[in-house]
Amino acid sequence: ASVPAATVLSTDHDQAGLYIDQAKPAGTGNTQNNFIFHFAAYELKAELVTDPENLDMTFVDASSVISNSIAVSYNEGAAAANVEVTSISLTNPSDPGFFVSPATLSLSSPAPASELVWVEFDNNTAGLSANDQATADLQFIWNEVGSAVNATSTVPVSATYIGAHAGNILAAFYSEPA
Repeated sequence: ASVPAATVLSTDHDQAGLYIDQAKPAGTGNTQNNFIFHFAAYELKAELVTDPENLDMTFVDASSVISNSIAVSYNEGAAAANVEVTSISLTNPSDPGFFVSPATLSLSSPAPASELVWVEFDNNTAGLSANDQATADLQFIWNEVGSAVNATSTVPVSATYIGAHAGNILAAFYSEPA
């Protein structure tokens, strides 16, 4: 459908389409309302949330295999919609040895509900030396259910070989993320 631009008095829209107030031809009353379906790129309303926002792991033994988890959830937008994480992968690794599980997620309830994603680092594969660090990006490709629009969220990940020998440690302090 089309409406002559010269006759448009005002417009409004919602997710279903475009509403147009149009001037009627002379002598037929003041205005008429038209509804025009339209298709446009869907704007994601949900927001993917990770806790923590950075994953830093440390180890003291050269043959260590370490792992830690990230809680993944979402904040709903204006319209309620579940979130599909269609790909979870580790990108841009500085060294081999990183692994991630699972590869996909279905989030059917918004925060505070969450699902865990596990990141593992195997120094037997990477072969880091004392005081070396391996880094990667944990990448989530996701969308709202029913939408063809994908979004990408990234969490920096690191694994650091502290390389301290137990006999040389005077004190060790550890801090858990808040």
